[in-house]
Amino acid sequence: MKNIKLILASFCLVLVGCSDDDDDSVVSPSTADVCADFTVEADCAASTDCEWHADDSMCEDVADHDDHAHCEDYLTESDCGMHSECEWHADDNACEDADDHADCEDADDHADVDGFVLERDGVEIYRQFQGAVTGDVTIDVGEMVDIAVHFLDENETVIEGGYTSECYGLEFEIADPSIISIELEDHDHEEAHCDDLTNQADCDASDECEWHADDSMCEEVGHEDGEHDDEDHYEFELTGLVENYTTFQMSIMHAGHADYTSMDVLVTVIPSPANFVSENPLDN
Repeated sequence: MKNIKLILASFCLVLVGCSDDDDDSVVSPSTADVCADFTVEADCAASTDCEWHADDSMCEDVADHDDHAHCEDYLTESDCGMHSECEWHADDNACEDADDHADCEDADDHADVDGFVLERDGVEIYRQFQGAVTGDVTIDVGEMVDIAVHFLDENETVIEGGYTSECYGLEFEIADPSIISIELEDHDHEEAHCDDLTNQADCDASDECEWHADDSMCEEVGHEDGEHDDEDHYEFELTGLVENYTTFQMSIMHAGHADYTSMDVLVTVIPSPANFVSENPLDN
């Protein structure tokens, strides 16, 4: 009966016209409902009212774009670098989805993490494991250091090869961003970007890439065979802004939610030795 009504309504609209007061008038679906029906990117792109979101693998209403934060919304390298699902492309001066280079078919499982280790210059400086904390994070005002993060399993063993930033994503929440800043680094993203360059001219034009004639491949500068076998970990850049102390938390993001969130990590920012003035007149 419903199909008959639809056919009659269409006949009425096309051939004779209908009154706006007809009780059986057809209600058009919303644009959001129409976009949601498109399950492949090509069909979605064919509609001017819809746009494809690769991070969600979904077709959404263009009008709803402002309700979601996407990589292309971040206009500066600093903002882009705070989100592990995004990467900054200097050649395009744009923030893009890191998932464009990701291969996460084997990353269906939730991250099973019981703690982590922070390393500076290859030396452990801080550890959290099942509620216990050892070490501390101290940095000078104006100092910028690279910190490596290694996650630990239930046996307090470093988890090798898992929970990479392409597949799971690492996010930070700083209690007071005026005291420290954090920017996520990802060497694997840089290497994947170099791999996209298929000829020597384009490779040489990129400062972070170099052409390897023996392999006829473009690779990250300084790359050696097997060099990245032990680099399945996160790195972030920590900068001390003013003398004080604050905390931050790390979260491993997966499938739209946090699989693991750390306890607060205390960071103390101390005066730079170059600017330190002793109160003892004999020292001055």
